[in-house]
Amino acid sequence: MTTMNLAIPQEAATGASRAERADVATLVVDDQAPFREVMKQLLAVTPGFRFAGEVSSGEEAVEAVDSLSPQLVLMDVRMPGIGGIEAARTLATLHPEVVVVLLSVHGPEELSPELVESSGAAAFARKQQLRPKLLTELWERHGCR
Repeated sequence: MTTMNLAIPQEAATGASRAERADVATLVVDDQAPFREVMKQLLAVTPGFRFAGEVSSGEEAVEAVDSLSPQLVLMDVRMPGIGGIEAARTLATLHPEVVVVLLSVHGPEELSPELVESSGAAAFARKQQLRPKLLTELWERHGCR
C-alpha cells in the first residue's frame, strides 16, 4: 500500500487568504507628517500593499524595522539625524532582506545611481511620481525574491 503525503496550502491551514498573505508590509520614514499621511493613503489604495507603520527619522527607522518587520521601507533621503542614506546603509547590514526605496522631491541629480547602490537601497524614486503603479513596479523589480 502506497501512502501519499498531501500538503495543505498554508492559507487553507491558517485561514488566511492569498491576498492577505501577499500584502507587502510597508514602513514609511519621513520627517514630514503630511507626507507620511499621503503615503498611508497611497498604500491603502494600492493592491498588494499594507501600511505597517511610520516614523520620522533614520534612527527610528532602524528601531521600527526591528519591531515591525516590514518587507519594504519607503525612506526620505533628507531628515534630521542620520538621514535616509545612512539609515539605508544600516538597514542593509542589519536587515538585508528588507527592501529600501529612497525618496526625495529632488530628481536623480541629488543621488547618483552609485550613491543609491552604495547605500544598500534598492532604488530611488521622486516623491511626486509615487502612484500605485510605481509602487507595484518597484516591488516587482526589487522586492519579489
